[in-house]
Amino acid sequence: MKQSTLMIVLTGIIILIASFGKYVEVNITESATNIVEKRLNPAPLLSHRFDYFGTTLKENFTSQKVNFKQLKKNRAEILNIRRETSKMWEDYKLIASESEKDIVDRVDANMQEVDQMVDMLIELADRDPNYVDSVVKNGILFNKIDPILEDINYLTDLQTEKGTEQTNIMLKLLSMFSSFMIGALALAIIMLGSVVYPMVKKEPEPKRKGRVPAKKPAAKKKASSSGCCCC
Repeated sequence: MKQSTLMIVLTGIIILIASFGKYVEVNITESATNIVEKRLNPAPLLSHRFDYFGTTLKENFTSQKVNFKQLKKNRAEILNIRRETSKMWEDYKLIASESEKDIVDRVDANMQEVDQMVDMLIELADRDPNYVDSVVKNGILFNKIDPILEDINYLTDLQTEKGTEQTNIMLKLLSMFSSFMIGALALAIIMLGSVVYPMVKKEPEPKRKGRVPAKKPAAKKKASSSGCCCC
């Protein structure tokens, strides 16, 4: 193969590596950003909202007996926690994916209903404690809270599930790129070797044949000084 052809092939390999590398970079950047913004960031927002319904409300409205004295004392704290976690819930709704929309709308409506009932119970705690106690004991409030907790749990698990799927896609793409790099580099080394090897390889010098020494011409006999012999 001609050297010019080999250089063209090597250049093509470099272009392929650079192009595939850019493709991998764009996809991984997009996936990583999506995981952070759509999957990791929502987790604490959902967790705090869950704690409001699952801990704050259930601790103040137990199904056994409402502690009205404690309820009055904690009234400001309950409303403050609700305000903070409501803001977190609104932040979550802004970044929730389209596939979560139906669940989010259902949970949002249930939350508003529970908040209205809690406001009513807090307001009636001084005027009609018996009614408040009966509502709590009948489980009406908790029957509205439990579906909210189940849906929030589902949404939290969904973030983990989708985040794991996207992470696996990134790892698969990186594995493909790694295999491609190994194959391309191996081919490039082989091609480069085929270019360099003839340049460094030395042709063995041909052996010189031994020269036959030239024969010296025979010396001419000198003519006799006495002259020619007479016949």
